[in-house]
Amino acid sequence: MNAQLKAILPTNLFHMLTDDILNEAEEVRLRINRPIQVVYAETDRLIGGREPTASDIHGIMMKLCEGSLYAHDEEIRSGFITYQGCRVGLCGHAVLENGNMLRMDSIGGINIRLAHEHKGCAKKLLHYFLDESMRPRSTLIVSPPRVGKTTLLRDIARCFSNGSGTPPRRVCIVDERYEIAACMNGAPYFDVGVRTDVIYGARRSEGLMMAIRTLSPEVLITDELGNADDIAAVSAAIGAGVAVIASCHGDAGTICLRRDVKELLDRGLISGVLAIGRNANGLFAKRFIYCSEDSVI
Repeated sequence: MNAQLKAILPTNLFHMLTDDILNEAEEVRLRINRPIQVVYAETDRLIGGREPTASDIHGIMMKLCEGSLYAHDEEIRSGFITYQGCRVGLCGHAVLENGNMLRMDSIGGINIRLAHEHKGCAKKLLHYFLDESMRPRSTLIVSPPRVGKTTLLRDIARCFSNGSGTPPRRVCIVDERYEIAACMNGAPYFDVGVRTDVIYGARRSEGLMMAIRTLSPEVLITDELGNADDIAAVSAAIGAGVAVIASCHGDAGTICLRRDVKELLDRGLISGVLAIGRNANGLFAKRFIYCSEDSVI
């Protein structure tokens, strides 16, 4: 975590974020001419001393984009840049053309969501992703933002790939936003297992289809399903005999009201929906919805 921040923050700002400040931190937020905000699970902390300037923010943007804002134009237009597994949210001036988002400029704030690798966090939840014969089954993971869906997906990939708590399987991660595996020059930044292939940067639906056609995975892992193309690709993968484990934003009480999720359940394409939460002891299952039947945990 410190290495990621050191690589992108100006030296005088980075030195304000001591180890004790960053311990258990989940986000670092920088806003022009305001104190740095460090966000934890249940609270936050304002760091005084030196406030980020417009020049600082511009310098950070150039480091995030490796010197070329143009090369990351599509990401910036979507309001984020992904750097070594960390999603960096942006706020600024949204420039519109004919009602459509053309670009974002005059960046005034940056939110660095710090990616964490918690090996073993999937261990107590792994049985939800296995059938009675220890074969992987298609499951959707849901929670509000910042609970740990991506961290859990990362460890599930490692478990299946390495054969930890389950027979080893061929795994493919479709990592549209470079967050699950955080590949750099073809190699994953995070440990996602020895039998894991990663397709990164492609649109999620296209990446899923590429994996089916060329990599013969037994388990496909991806995050943030969100549109009809994603659902169609998931359907095709499951129809081809591949187990799909994916995540999406949602709430345990209302997730089945979403049309796309309801379609997956009604068609019997996924075995269930696992709603997760987090407390001082780590990730836990809040609710498991099997087809149309609910079992509250």
